[in-house]
Amino acid sequence: HHLAFESADPQAMADFYRDIMQMEQTRISDDEWRCEGPERRMVIVRGEPGKLAYAGFALRDREGLDALRARAMAEGIAINDVPSPYYEDGAFAVRDPDGHTVCFGMAKADGKKRPGFSGALQHITLASKNPQAFEDFYHGKLGFAVSDRVKDPEGNLLTVFARSNHEHHTMACFKTSKVGVDHHCYETRDWNAIRDWCDHFSENRKRLVW
Repeated sequence: HHLAFESADPQAMADFYRDIMQMEQTRISDDEWRCEGPERRMVIVRGEPGKLAYAGFALRDREGLDALRARAMAEGIAINDVPSPYYEDGAFAVRDPDGHTVCFGMAKADGKKRPGFSGALQHITLASKNPQAFEDFYHGKLGFAVSDRVKDPEGNLLTVFARSNHEHHTMACFKTSKVGVDHHCYETRDWNAIRDWCDHFSENRKRLVW
């Protein structure tokens, strides 16, 4: 539903999402900005460059939220308050084995139609030294389904793709020498929309890598 990143220069980062990702920008304070577009939301807070402040998942109904909280508590996961502004009362947060804060809740109603190309926030991929711990936490304790695994010839786990809805994955983990964020992804509606995004990036002199 939304992501929050830290930045040494939150205004510059917010300007990027406003201009390049076609998101409306709101300055909350000198240390926090929010950027919102069609089905995509980003919070930027002052802090360590590139660090995930938190990730926010939205549940369909209160029954599912209550069941997830009960499961997390039964698994011995500490329940924390949410830093996110996008939830109704009753949301909660947890911390995964690498220290990432992940929030779950019922999203506040937002009927505002925002301008911009189609591009829904679709998944986040984390970098970890221990993808097995990622799987044990998100799949074993929180109930995310595992869609795919990648292993090396010796059988060591390299990548885990996990889902919380009908998509192939809404969260994934790559084995690397660092801990943090590998990437996050947006999904648009068709080839014409991809063309429009590429033209927009080109007009703004943003290099297309693949």
